[in-house]
Amino acid sequence: MRKYFQIFLISVIVLFHFSPAITHANEADIENKAQEVTSKEDNVEEGQGEILENNDVKQETSDEEVSNESVLEEVENVQENTTTEAVESTDNQQKQSEEEAEELRIKPFAAASLPYEKGDRHEDLVEIKEKLNHIGFDGITETDYFGNWTETRVTQFQTYYQLSITGKVDQKTINKLDSVYNSPFQNGKRHEDTKAIKEKLNSIGYGPITVTTLFGNYMESQVKEFQRDQGLRVNGIADERTLAKLEELASTDVFELGDRHNAIITIKEKLNAIGFGGISETNYFGGWTETRVKQFQQYYGLSVDGKVGPATQETLDSVYNSPFQNGERHEDTKAIKEKLNSIGYGPITVTTLFGDYMESQVKEFQRDQGLRVNGIADGPTLAKLEELASTDVFELGDRHSAIILLKKKLNAVGFDRISETDYFGGWTETRVRQFQEYYNLNVTGKADEATQNKLDEVYNSPFQAGKRHEDTIELKEKLNRLGYGHITVSTLYGNFTKSQVKRFQREYGLVENGIADENTWIKLNEAYYNASFQLGDRHEDIIEIKKQLNAIGFGGISETNYYGGWTETRVKQFQKYYHLTVTGIVDHTTEEKISSVYNSPFQNGKRHDGTVEIKEKLNRIGFGYITVSTLYGSFTETQVRKFQSHYGLLENGIADEVTIAKLDNIFNHPLQLGNSHPDIITLKENLNHLGYDGIAISDYFGNWTETRLKQFQEDNGLPVSGIADEITLAAIEEAVENRWIIEYTPYPTTLTQALSKQMSVSPQTDAYRNLPAYVHSSYIDLTRTAAITGTSVNLRTAPQLISKVAFNVGNGTEIEFMEEVTGAIYSGSTKWYKIRYRGQVLYVHSSLASKNTLVGKTTANVNVRSAKSSSSHKYGVIPKGTTVNIIEEGSTWHEISYQTWRNATEQDVLQYLDPDNNDIFQHLVLSESVGVSAASLNNVLSGKGILSGKGQSFISASHQHGVNEVYLISHALLETGHGTSDLATGIEVGKNSSGNPVLVTPSNRSSLTNIRTSYNMFGIGAVDSNAREGGAIRAYNEGWFSPEQAIIGGAKFIGERYIHIGQDTLYKMRWNPANPATHQYATDIAWATKQVNNIQSIYDQLDNPMYKFDIPQYR
Repeated sequence: MRKYFQIFLISVIVLFHFSPAITHANEADIENKAQEVTSKEDNVEEGQGEILENNDVKQETSDEEVSNESVLEEVENVQENTTTEAVESTDNQQKQSEEEAEELRIKPFAAASLPYEKGDRHEDLVEIKEKLNHIGFDGITETDYFGNWTETRVTQFQTYYQLSITGKVDQKTINKLDSVYNSPFQNGKRHEDTKAIKEKLNSIGYGPITVTTLFGNYMESQVKEFQRDQGLRVNGIADERTLAKLEELASTDVFELGDRHNAIITIKEKLNAIGFGGISETNYFGGWTETRVKQFQQYYGLSVDGKVGPATQETLDSVYNSPFQNGERHEDTKAIKEKLNSIGYGPITVTTLFGDYMESQVKEFQRDQGLRVNGIADGPTLAKLEELASTDVFELGDRHSAIILLKKKLNAVGFDRISETDYFGGWTETRVRQFQEYYNLNVTGKADEATQNKLDEVYNSPFQAGKRHEDTIELKEKLNRLGYGHITVSTLYGNFTKSQVKRFQREYGLVENGIADENTWIKLNEAYYNASFQLGDRHEDIIEIKKQLNAIGFGGISETNYYGGWTETRVKQFQKYYHLTVTGIVDHTTEEKISSVYNSPFQNGKRHDGTVEIKEKLNRIGFGYITVSTLYGSFTETQVRKFQSHYGLLENGIADEVTIAKLDNIFNHPLQLGNSHPDIITLKENLNHLGYDGIAISDYFGNWTETRLKQFQEDNGLPVSGIADEITLAAIEEAVENRWIIEYTPYPTTLTQALSKQMSVSPQTDAYRNLPAYVHSSYIDLTRTAAITGTSVNLRTAPQLISKVAFNVGNGTEIEFMEEVTGAIYSGSTKWYKIRYRGQVLYVHSSLASKNTLVGKTTANVNVRSAKSSSSHKYGVIPKGTTVNIIEEGSTWHEISYQTWRNATEQDVLQYLDPDNNDIFQHLVLSESVGVSAASLNNVLSGKGILSGKGQSFISASHQHGVNEVYLISHALLETGHGTSDLATGIEVGKNSSGNPVLVTPSNRSSLTNIRTSYNMFGIGAVDSNAREGGAIRAYNEGWFSPEQAIIGGAKFIGERYIHIGQDTLYKMRWNPANPATHQYATDIAWATKQVNNIQSIYDQLDNPMYKFDIPQYR
């Protein structure tokens, strides 16, 4: 009920209060609620070790060893996953906010001391929870309450660190918690022993970590990874459990067949990564692992014993951590790239980065040379590369291993049937000559640098089987277009594409190699340029043309390979729209224009420098709020679509040339700020006529004209640009003729006379609420007493925030101080005052009262001034005998604490009294229908609780009782909390034995008759002291037993009391120009303008509403 009272007072839309009041709550009652949260930990079965031991049998053959190793690893995975899942399940069940878990049980504050246990409250618990969260026992809400989840986490902590498991926080638990929390081995700290920890982590594969005393971010991530791998608590701190496991794993130097060790997992990971793969990554050293180790040792020239000793480990780490692998940078990488390029494994961009393409070329080189294929430029790879890259020119009679590769490449690019040996013979020379002639090189028969470079270019062309390139899309599209079709258009150059390229090469007399080399591209482009499509044609490319036409706004075309009548129509429309020759034939020019629009850089998802200018212009002409950048995002597309739709362009969201031309036209329109034009005269006259007045008539477009035009555009849902484009001008002309009606009602009173009358009734303002106020010292008796120093302070029956509030008092209220007591903490203090007030012993927090406050009591009716002068503005009068709180004592004037609402000055009042000032909506006629459909009103009411879908009810109420629908909706939304209040959703009322209506409760239901659910949408009868009961009973007596009845019946009440007595605008309600200073609905001078926003915002959501304004004209 209190809620309705507060809403009623603070709302700016309430129409039937005569004096403003603001209530501030200085303190809030704190309710501690709790509920029992139970969690059930899953029992994790143990005993997997026996299974492991039973399976740990040596087998005679390597296949059997691989099988056993896989079985063992699978069993271990089951064990690990079972344990992990059980723990995670338990954590997930228990991980709830303790604040939420304890919400439903009210418990008083209680002091607690060690040991802390479930149910305790203590400020130290906040820090304990913070530390538990920090070291990995997390998910705890950091409050001072010890709940179920905190107990669970404490139990887990004690178990993990092998303490006595009690679930209570005793001294030993705190000591251990502090030890882990303050560990020197955690992120951001330095310690000498950190170097040894890093070395051990590096030694078992959790590296490479730079060995220093600093425990940094990367060190923390590696410790977490180690903890995760070892089933430890993952907190990134090298605590005692972590160090013990690290010491265990780092102490082993040699691993061999039959061993089990967690470090073996890392060894297997590295072997798999560098090309000795297929090893199951478990902690068991089986037969297949031994085989792979031997292969590794043999390949890298080590002693082959199948054991991973220091030498093998060092070489393994060296290869695994090589700087010459994907993702790494090294200066020597440039030289490696140059050598690969020189022998045909290119073209690789020469930088220090070893990227994806570099890796693929190294793998290809390794594969060609019979090396281990791992993509790493290791020792054997670099040695072979050095050997092959040392020769520049080959000719007849030469022998060299690089000639094998040369022949292989010639064979691959169509100059084939060469035996791939290391000898440069006569047939090889012939093929080299043919190659040089075909590609317009100097014909010598020698494989010189230019020849090899061209050979590498063709051999490594991205346009061959198995490769991907963006331009392959264009290649495929052109082949499809020319009849070498049915190729799926993608970046992949597949075998079918190769076959079609060969077919094209054969038919056009080119070398038939299936590679789209430069000669093939030249011939392809020539043939493509001369192709066209027209009515009756069938071709696969017609599908893409139709797809693009559909995408750019010429849609509704069935995307088949047939060029039919509708396609021809759409092509003609396209040609006309983009100012091409209208033939209906898709020639090269038309196709290029379709493609140009379809691939425009000015569409969603693309970036372009020109997008900046487009956005700036859209913002300027009213399609704004676009962040100016080079990105053409979804919001920019939306605004472009709005622009195109608004100006009757093809709506495709693309800033094509037609859109940009229109954008420039509006941006440079002559009817805008700073310009002179004859049409500006008519524009100004129309704006004045529509109530956007005060514009001096001339042909110059100035600031005030722009301001008024923007107001019109905003009110009419137009882009707010201040530019009088053709659509804005049309809307102005329509408004003049149709939906905007502005009337002027003359009154016999002058504005000056009206002002004088208004000043006589002390109009109020809250504009000075934060300014000082003064009273003359001659009329004040000063005393020191105990008094309230806060605003709207609760006096309670006990020194607890949950205790009952006996009174709520204001600043300066005198109290009788009795003694200091200890109570609930508030504002960081537990000190309360025991006081006597109105004969009752009560309590108030010490921060809200003073034992020795300077107060004054007025000895006469005293004027409150805005300054220390009797001639200054008078805020108000304090009656004789009133106690005031003295803020600053003075010899002549005292500064006092004074109320929010104070007398306004004449200038203040005139600003709001003058009808030509402020928003025109204060003159909206509220007795006229808004003239829209129920569907339009329902859009406003969507999501508004019980009011949702009730648009027709408001229309009926308006028609029956002559009240504007928007005004009723605004009023109802305020009073019902947007359709969610109890009064709105219905309260049961019945009649008692005396025949009086009362609210239905569980205890009285059986004794009541005629129980009905009653609805009240406007707070009628909801008096401040008892809003819920008063409003419900009033609704019962009125017979409002449905939301519709409440809306229509409430409208009758509002119309009779407020609208139909000659004050049917907000301005008239506040200022009553027919009889100034009488029957006015508020004292706040800004009251009418404060109501405008709510009403106008609803109007803005309606479809073409009726606007009727009645503006007073003082004599």
